[in-house]
Amino acid sequence: MKHQLFASPLLISLALAGGCTDEVGTAQVPIEESEQPEKLDLLFIVDNSASMREEQLAMNSSVDELVNQLALAPNGLPDLHIGVLSTNMGTGGFPINGCLGQGDDGALQPGNSSCNGPADAYVTDGYDSEGLHVTNYSGSLDEAVACMASLGVNGCGFEQPLAAMQRGLESLVADGTFVRDDAHLAVVILTDEDDCSASDANIFDTDPVHDAIDSALGPLSSFRCSEFGLQCDGAPLGRTPGTYTDCEPLAAGSPYLVHPDDYVSYLTGLKGSSSDVTVAVIAGDPTGATVTADNFGARLENSCSSASGGAQPAHRLAYFAEQFPTHLVTSICNPDLGDAMSNAGIAMREGLTPEDEMQSEEEEEEKQGEEEGSDRSGCSTSGSTSPTLAGLWLLAVLAMRRKSAGASHR
Repeated sequence: MKHQLFASPLLISLALAGGCTDEVGTAQVPIEESEQPEKLDLLFIVDNSASMREEQLAMNSSVDELVNQLALAPNGLPDLHIGVLSTNMGTGGFPINGCLGQGDDGALQPGNSSCNGPADAYVTDGYDSEGLHVTNYSGSLDEAVACMASLGVNGCGFEQPLAAMQRGLESLVADGTFVRDDAHLAVVILTDEDDCSASDANIFDTDPVHDAIDSALGPLSSFRCSEFGLQCDGAPLGRTPGTYTDCEPLAAGSPYLVHPDDYVSYLTGLKGSSSDVTVAVIAGDPTGATVTADNFGARLENSCSSASGGAQPAHRLAYFAEQFPTHLVTSICNPDLGDAMSNAGIAMREGLTPEDEMQSEEEEEEKQGEEEGSDRSGCSTSGSTSPTLAGLWLLAVLAMRRKSAGASHR
């Protein structure tokens, strides 16, 4: 009688894999804290006014571009908290459609209830205290973020993204969950108008007395935000038609709007350093200002346009972003915002790891790869043939044992 020696299916699979196994379909292996990725708290501030339907769709369809860039961080995809706010902060009680009361008042937005969003008020994708990977969404990460950012277009036409940012962060800090002391903070602002964060809600006064073109405030329109928020060519932007250059927030301060420096100071104080913050602004090109006028008053012309619509120059937002070492200011006037989102991800990645540290890590990884040629599990990474040779060796040993067993039992 011949007795055959059978290798178990597990042993054969180990042989063919060269003794290495992956974790697909198996219990998680905790990751040591020193090997876990960097932490990133990411806040999107999305314009939900009537003109933003196409732009929201364009951004949401490109979230994967941002995620792909983040995944290239030195330790892989960061440990993420991602939330979404709207630019709707109301108009201080003045009755304007879409702007009632305090608007959304910096609250995290759940997005569209019909899509695959997170189980909580914001996305978590990271590691718990035991080093196990945890998420609070099903489906893909980009789908969950896009779902939250699908805010609709019923919000206020007087966009206040910087006020929403600070109000939202103040609430989240008080809550003690979203904002982590040891995380890098990133802010992405998507809007087709400049910031109109008000220090005095009277800028939104709806009294008909202001309908006259030469009244103190001028007719009710977003031009008030430009007139009382900008200076161009060294002087406050007025209602006189013309083309102006070199525009920036009013140096002397505005009687109605908060200066962007105040929000820079808030973020810097929150994180301890401006280098711990990345800001990406996707808005109208901040290239000068063209003022026109008609019987309805002065208005600021769009600085760019596309099939998705036009956008006014975002000088206040550009100034705000440029106060941080890692920042991005890019145009919203593109039906495809893939490049904008990809570049935002690159900026965040650079903010997570300073350039000199990234270079040092790359050099160290290259050195280790040359010296060891192996991964943490001890399995060869120098080529696809090594695991195969190891597997063949193990199968050969099994065959020899089988032959020996057969000979001794004839």
